[in-house]
Amino acid sequence: MISGYSLKTDETTNQEEQTPVVSNIGHAEFSFSYFPNPSKGTTMATFVAPSSGMASLEVYNLAGQHMTTLFNASVSEGNGYNVEFNTSTWSAGMYFIRFTDGHLTTSGKLTVIK
Repeated sequence: MISGYSLKTDETTNQEEQTPVVSNIGHAEFSFSYFPNPSKGTTMATFVAPSSGMASLEVYNLAGQHMTTLFNASVSEGNGYNVEFNTSTWSAGMYFIRFTDGHLTTSGKLTVIK
């Protein structure tokens, strides 16, 4: 079961920081996070693959429209992956980042500011 996201505010920068979702899925421990949030430039998404096979990270706007695919590749169970992307050309607002593999789909909110 996915436990959700825990938000923590960094007192020096006053930015919210998401701590990763951590859950046992099969044999591998799954984690998924992205930072900084809110974002106005380079953002890093990280995940540990819960199983081997194809996985993707996709971005959707609030209307549910697919905006971009950040990652779509074969992964190995238990391996960690970093996906760097730039939000500076995106419109300010809320977006959903969705992680999907053959066994699991989970998503989180990313705020883009200007």
